[in-house]
Amino acid sequence: MKDSPSPSQKSRAWIVVVYLVLLTLLIPWYWPENDTLQLFGFPLWALVSLAVLFAASLFTAWLCLRSEGPAE
Repeated sequence: MKDSPSPSQKSRAWIVVVYLVLLTLLIPWYWPENDTLQLFGFPLWALVSLAVLFAASLFTAWLCLRSEGPAE
């Protein structure tokens, strides 16, 4: 008999998906190699990476703040 995942494991799967999407956007592998677009003197890919990193930080902080504390 196979054990099904607990409800807490199922409900946390979306967190893993969000982190994977953020990680995919964070790494600038999808930018063209010869892209020379700049904003305020910085390459656009670097600013996008910083923005996604900031979003990941906000998401992590939100997860920590909404947690119910240690399980008893």
